Amino acid sequence: MIKFHVIEHGWKFLFFILWIGIDVEQNVSLAASSSKPGPSNKLTEITSEILTPWRLLSDDAINYFINFVNEAQMKMPSIKKKYHLLEVTVSQFPDECKHFAKTDQDDVQIMYGGAGGVVGGENAIGHYVCVHYLHEKQEVHVYDSLLRTNLNSRQTEVLKVLYPKVDLTNSLHFIRPKTTQYDASSCGVFSIAYATTVIFGKDPHTYILQLSTTKPFFESSVDYSVSLRKHLIRMLETENFSIFPEGDPATEPIIPVPQPSTMSVYRENYTENEPIVDTITVGKIDETTHESHKFVAKLFYKIKGDDSFCISTATVLSPTKIVTAAQNLANSEKAFLSFNTLSTKDNKFKVDINMKSEVFIHPQYDESDAHANDVAVILLKKPFAAAKGIKMVASSYTIFQNTPVTMLGFSCQELGYINTTVSNFVSCRHQYYKKNQKFLEDGKQFCVQTGNNRISTGWIGGPIVTSQNEFAGIMSYDYKGLPKVCTCLSQSIHDFISKPKYFTAKNKKVGFPWISMKMML
Repeated sequence: MIKFHVIEHGWKFLFFILWIGIDVEQNVSLAASSSKPGPSNKLTEITSEILTPWRLLSDDAINYFINFVNEAQMKMPSIKKKYHLLEVTVSQFPDECKHFAKTDQDDVQIMYGGAGGVVGGENAIGHYVCVHYLHEKQEVHVYDSLLRTNLNSRQTEVLKVLYPKVDLTNSLHFIRPKTTQYDASSCGVFSIAYATTVIFGKDPHTYILQLSTTKPFFESSVDYSVSLRKHLIRMLETENFSIFPEGDPATEPIIPVPQPSTMSVYRENYTENEPIVDTITVGKIDETTHESHKFVAKLFYKIKGDDSFCISTATVLSPTKIVTAAQNLANSEKAFLSFNTLSTKDNKFKVDINMKSEVFIHPQYDESDAHANDVAVILLKKPFAAAKGIKMVASSYTIFQNTPVTMLGFSCQELGYINTTVSNFVSCRHQYYKKNQKFLEDGKQFCVQTGNNRISTGWIGGPIVTSQNEFAGIMSYDYKGLPKVCTCLSQSIHDFISKPKYFTAKNKKVGFPWISMKMML
């Protein structure tokens, strides 16, 4: 009898042991990684960003390097001068820099700003430069990978606070780096390389950085910064701070660098016939144009404890996949969608949402912060066949200042639109910091102007659409009189929208030992 049961049920027992064994091994690995250095989810996300050719580095990536290098220097006796770099979200605000003034010791900083003007350039979302203070000479040297010879007024104010003894009129010098960028996206990694060069006692004016000369098989041209990106990743993953490899003058590529006055900064997404919208136009979608806007859906949600439903907007990507703002659903207990309608009163094509199995909130969304990663995906188990979706922009797409866009959302019982342009991000971030002391995140958020046109909360979660009719962002929030804050479709957001179940499981905090294993089965 016993033998019979072993034969009959042995395979179940073996499967159970195997399942437990695999899961224990996975979680032992997880426990080990938490007790010794290893790549975290944050580092994984940042390394993916850094390694993407022609990708602008976000504040997150720059700040991760800054915190790493501040700690690494303390453990390296070979580095005689110790520098304390400020996070770029601090070094762009004079008031935040008051406690970090330097007079009798050298300093190096990576600074963020636009091409000119009070808080940013006319054509630039932002640009990173490296600043080196030499206290014995009472001079400030600026290393700009685009060879520009001016700072915006806010950066100048920051330098006055950081280096109060320097006469910036006569002792601020723009030093030409030996190696410069040729694209409109690698200023961040070049600024990191310049700062590292200074920390190791070398001069970016004479030190040749080793650049890449070959193109990946899937690309049509060379991103010369790839070798710099790879070295940066190696440093962060191995926690080994080292100078960037030196190039050989005889073999380094000769790259023709356009003159600063002729370089169009951060405008590579424009085409010759793509107009710049000088005025903001507002209107409503009617029956004549509704067919091309059926990717916009109404979202009704009921927050826990409330008696009534709120109205907001969502974007249809396919008959089963709908995207909206995370804040609409993060604390909701009930919700439903209404498709192919122009009015908030018309709910003929209504689909109820299963809040437990069909809603995925971005795991890094934090409503108590600046609402970065404000995105939720609704995966309908039963397709709504009549739904018409819109195409997302490519994961490598970067939305720049002055890019013409259309906002869409429900308010005043109808579907409305606003044709406008992307705002200066530096200026927008400064305005929001003054308002609520929270930093908008470059690379994850952008801003658009609506002029004096007020929009209601019904617009939250609505799409931001390019002139090529591609989905480029999600309306997140605003304050009266300020630009509207939107969520970028960054690489990370793209990954989440593409595979919300997998992304959520991968980035979920480790809990009960075998939960992660079960989710993968």
